[in-house]
Amino acid sequence: MNKAKFTYSIVAIGCLVAGSLVYITARPYSLLMFQWFELVGWSKWIFLLRTHLSNLFGGLPRVFILSGPFALWVLSYLIFIKVIWYGESSHLKHVWFWVIPILAIGTELLQNSPRVPGRFDIVDINAIVIAVIIARIIIPIERYTLKKERR
Repeated sequence: MNKAKFTYSIVAIGCLVAGSLVYITARPYSLLMFQWFELVGWSKWIFLLRTHLSNLFGGLPRVFILSGPFALWVLSYLIFIKVIWYGESSHLKHVWFWVIPILAIGTELLQNSPRVPGRFDIVDINAIVIAVIIARIIIPIERYTLKKERR
Protein backbone atom coordinates (compact mmCIF):
# COMPACT_ATOMS: atom_id res chain seq x y z
CA MET A 1 0.00 0.00 0.00
CA ASN A 2 1.49 3.34 -0.97
CA LYS A 3 1.63 6.35 1.33
CA ALA A 4 -1.42 8.13 -0.15
CA LYS A 5 -3.65 5.05 0.15
CA PHE A 6 -2.47 4.51 3.71
CA THR A 7 -3.20 8.16 4.59
CA TYR A 8 -6.66 7.99 3.01
CA SER A 9 -7.37 4.78 4.92
CA ILE A 10 -6.44 6.39 8.24
CA VAL A 11 -8.64 9.42 7.48
CA ALA A 12 -11.55 7.15 6.50
CA ILE A 13 -11.21 5.08 9.68
CA GLY A 14 -10.99 8.31 11.70
CA CYS A 15 -14.23 9.58 10.16
CA LEU A 16 -15.95 6.25 10.81
CA VAL A 17 -14.82 6.12 14.45
CA ALA A 18 -15.55 9.81 15.13
CA GLY A 19 -19.06 9.55 13.67
CA SER A 20 -19.75 6.39 15.64
CA LEU A 21 -18.47 7.84 18.92
CA VAL A 22 -20.57 10.99 18.54
CA TYR A 23 -23.63 8.91 17.68
CA ILE A 24 -23.18 6.45 20.54
CA THR A 25 -22.22 8.99 23.21
CA ALA A 26 -24.31 12.05 22.40
CA ARG A 27 -27.54 10.81 20.82
CA PRO A 28 -30.61 10.00 22.95
CA TYR A 29 -30.64 6.58 24.60
CA SER A 30 -34.18 6.05 23.29
CA LEU A 31 -32.95 5.32 19.74
CA LEU A 32 -33.62 1.83 18.38
CA MET A 33 -29.89 1.18 18.05
CA PHE A 34 -29.51 1.14 21.83
CA GLN A 35 -32.13 -1.62 22.05
CA TRP A 36 -29.98 -3.62 19.60
CA PHE A 37 -26.96 -3.07 21.84
CA GLU A 38 -28.99 -4.46 24.72
CA LEU A 39 -30.02 -7.52 22.70
CA VAL A 40 -26.40 -8.41 21.90
CA GLY A 41 -25.24 -7.73 25.47
CA TRP A 42 -23.31 -4.52 24.80
CA SER A 43 -25.37 -2.20 27.02
CA LYS A 44 -22.85 -2.26 29.86
CA TRP A 45 -19.99 -1.26 27.53
CA ILE A 46 -22.03 1.39 25.77
CA PHE A 47 -23.05 2.87 29.13
CA LEU A 48 -19.38 3.03 30.20
CA LEU A 49 -18.42 4.63 26.89
CA ARG A 50 -21.23 7.19 27.18
CA THR A 51 -20.25 7.95 30.78
CA HIS A 52 -16.57 8.53 30.00
CA LEU A 53 -17.01 10.40 26.72
CA SER A 54 -20.15 12.42 27.43
CA ASN A 55 -18.12 15.49 28.42
CA LEU A 56 -16.06 15.25 25.25
CA PHE A 57 -18.95 14.96 22.79
CA GLY A 58 -21.84 16.32 24.85
CA GLY A 59 -20.70 19.91 24.30
CA LEU A 60 -20.83 19.68 20.51
CA PRO A 61 -23.42 21.81 18.72
CA ARG A 62 -26.80 20.07 18.51
CA VAL A 63 -26.80 20.27 14.71
CA PHE A 64 -23.51 18.34 14.61
CA ILE A 65 -24.75 15.72 17.07
CA LEU A 66 -27.84 15.13 14.94
CA SER A 67 -26.40 15.37 11.40
CA GLY A 68 -22.64 15.03 11.79
CA PRO A 69 -22.33 11.28 12.43
CA PHE A 70 -24.09 10.26 9.23
CA ALA A 71 -22.12 12.81 7.22
CA LEU A 72 -18.90 11.41 8.71
CA TRP A 73 -19.98 7.87 7.80
CA VAL A 74 -20.73 8.95 4.24
CA LEU A 75 -17.37 10.71 4.05
CA SER A 76 -15.66 7.57 5.38
CA TYR A 77 -17.33 5.48 2.66
CA LEU A 78 -16.34 7.94 -0.06
CA ILE A 79 -12.72 7.98 1.07
CA PHE A 80 -12.64 4.18 1.25
CA ILE A 81 -13.97 4.07 -2.32
CA LYS A 82 -11.12 6.37 -3.30
CA VAL A 83 -8.66 3.96 -1.62
CA ILE A 84 -10.15 0.90 -3.31
CA TRP A 85 -10.21 2.52 -6.75
CA TYR A 86 -7.03 4.56 -6.28
CA GLY A 87 -5.32 5.19 -9.61
CA GLU A 88 -8.04 3.44 -11.63
CA SER A 89 -9.73 5.20 -14.52
CA SER A 90 -12.77 2.90 -14.68
CA HIS A 91 -16.23 4.42 -14.83
CA LEU A 92 -17.23 1.99 -12.07
CA LYS A 93 -15.15 4.07 -9.70
CA HIS A 94 -17.62 6.92 -10.17
CA VAL A 95 -20.66 4.63 -9.91
CA TRP A 96 -19.46 3.27 -6.55
CA PHE A 97 -18.55 6.77 -5.38
CA TRP A 98 -22.07 8.11 -6.00
CA VAL A 99 -24.14 5.10 -4.82
CA ILE A 100 -24.23 5.97 -1.11
CA PRO A 101 -24.67 9.76 -1.43
CA ILE A 102 -27.58 9.26 -3.86
CA LEU A 103 -29.19 6.61 -1.63
CA ALA A 104 -28.65 8.76 1.47
CA ILE A 105 -30.18 11.86 -0.06
CA GLY A 106 -33.00 9.82 -1.63
CA THR A 107 -33.81 8.17 1.69
CA GLU A 108 -33.81 11.52 3.43
CA LEU A 109 -36.18 12.95 0.80
CA LEU A 110 -38.47 9.91 1.15
CA GLN A 111 -38.71 10.57 4.89
CA ASN A 112 -40.78 13.58 3.91
CA SER A 113 -43.57 11.12 3.07
CA PRO A 114 -45.62 9.27 5.69
CA ARG A 115 -44.59 5.85 4.28
CA VAL A 116 -40.91 6.03 5.19
CA PRO A 117 -39.94 6.13 8.86
CA GLY A 118 -37.79 8.95 10.09
CA ARG A 119 -37.96 12.70 10.02
CA PHE A 120 -36.99 14.71 6.96
CA ASP A 121 -34.26 17.22 7.74
CA ILE A 122 -32.70 19.53 5.17
CA VAL A 123 -29.65 19.84 7.43
CA ASP A 124 -28.99 16.11 6.92
CA ILE A 125 -29.03 16.63 3.15
CA ASN A 126 -26.68 19.60 3.49
CA ALA A 127 -24.34 17.52 5.68
CA ILE A 128 -24.24 14.76 3.05
CA VAL A 129 -23.53 17.32 0.30
CA ILE A 130 -20.69 18.77 2.39
CA ALA A 131 -19.25 15.25 2.85
CA VAL A 132 -19.35 14.74 -0.93
CA ILE A 133 -17.67 18.10 -1.54
CA ILE A 134 -14.90 17.28 0.94
CA ALA A 135 -14.34 13.89 -0.71
CA ARG A 136 -14.31 15.44 -4.19
CA ILE A 137 -11.76 18.04 -3.10
CA ILE A 138 -9.34 15.16 -2.44
CA ILE A 139 -9.50 14.09 -6.11
CA PRO A 140 -7.14 16.79 -7.44
CA ILE A 141 -4.66 15.79 -4.73
CA GLU A 142 -4.94 12.17 -5.92
CA ARG A 143 -4.36 13.16 -9.56
CA TYR A 144 -1.34 15.23 -8.59
CA THR A 145 0.02 12.40 -6.47
CA LEU A 146 -0.40 9.91 -9.32
CA LYS A 147 1.34 12.19 -11.81
CA LYS A 148 4.17 12.70 -9.32
CA GLU A 149 4.49 8.91 -8.70
CA ARG A 150 4.60 8.09 -12.42
CA ARG A 151 7.58 10.36 -13.06
